Amino acid sequence: MQVSEQLHLDRFTTSARQVLQSAQHQAAQMQAQEVYPEHLLLAVLAQNDDEAAEVLGRLGMNMQVLRAQAASIFDSSTAVSSEAHPVLPLTQEAHACLDWAIAYAEQRDASLVPSAYVLLSALRHQRVQPLLTLLLSSAGILLSSLAERTGLAYTHAIDQLIQAKVGELRRGDLNQDGWTSTGIKVERPTITFADILGAETAKNELRAVTTFLRWPQFFRPAEKTTPGGMLHGVLIVGHPCTERTLLVHATASEAIAPLVSLPLKTLVWTLLGASEREAAHEGRRTIRQVFELAKRRAPSLLFLNDLDALERLEAKDERESLLNQVLVELDGLELYPPVVVIATTYKPDLLAPALLSPGRFDRKIHLSESFSVHPAAQTKLCLSCKREALSSWKYCIYCGALLLKACPTCGAPHIEVEGARYCFACGSAWESG
Repeated sequence: MQVSEQLHLDRFTTSARQVLQSAQHQAAQMQAQEVYPEHLLLAVLAQNDDEAAEVLGRLGMNMQVLRAQAASIFDSSTAVSSEAHPVLPLTQEAHACLDWAIAYAEQRDASLVPSAYVLLSALRHQRVQPLLTLLLSSAGILLSSLAERTGLAYTHAIDQLIQAKVGELRRGDLNQDGWTSTGIKVERPTITFADILGAETAKNELRAVTTFLRWPQFFRPAEKTTPGGMLHGVLIVGHPCTERTLLVHATASEAIAPLVSLPLKTLVWTLLGASEREAAHEGRRTIRQVFELAKRRAPSLLFLNDLDALERLEAKDERESLLNQVLVELDGLELYPPVVVIATTYKPDLLAPALLSPGRFDRKIHLSESFSVHPAAQTKLCLSCKREALSSWKYCIYCGALLLKACPTCGAPHIEVEGARYCFACGSAWESG
């Protein structure tokens, strides 16, 4: 296949190469002298590619509907035989689309450019807006981002839509590097602080993180700290039943930054059963990988969930090896491009003092555990629908969820033990009733 001497076809998958060939046929059918971004879009629609269809679905469009509209609008009266193999040059705009697709694949650590990325590169180009609007309006669909913006504003709107809807890594990307078993995830959360009820103090403190990630140029290299503490490392202290995970996702969303997460509890479980040497090596490799992944996507937010899980490793050498790797990676973070590490824990007193030293996780955000019960009013807060319920209710009448029971002494959620009930927060024992 010949498309352009300047285009490296070895960077594209087989399906993407077929799209480029089909784009030339589309241009020849329309008696065009060059291949434009519109021909790239029509070529992807003509292909039966499941991944491209999934990407369109995430963006709120339907592949079959657009394909049917394109077939009805553009007839094949000037069809070119497949044996002709037309060789038409790419326009500068089409080259720009393919360059963007290559850069997007490199950003997502993909070795080859699939046809879905070619689709995204065409969708975001300004020339495609009239054609896409025509296809959608003919089907009775109209997106506000397409109709209300033109020029660069349209491209910026599509870029934001791509980041929000297609920013998460595919499962296949994770499997290639063996990250599925350790739980490493890269995603673009869409939840905001306004979607979370309560925790106003924690939200206000986390807004400093969003400011640091969105406008790092306001922080001089010599000033890595603010009066509130270190911006590179934040420790959220709270029970797992609190909104601590939601707050981390909302922080990444407010900062318009990718969220790279590693559940350390899952990592510890994967290391169980292995020899001490193998477990230490695998643990260090995973921690190093997740930090490198966050650095490549900077500005980004790195989420280490259940930091105290490292203390559950029985072997002292294995525990210290993983701890030292975390410390080395924290100390190696640069101011720009910014990477903020947020860790969560329930019992900070179990953490190694080195983790809480200045320049690491010295900035703490405490979440109140009184969220589940209001003793004075004799009400509980349902953690499912966030509505108050009477303390005598076993199930929430609003959503049907089993209501969380709490310790009458301190108000913290408790763990039921057969024969007695013990509060894990204050240690008080009380009769079952």
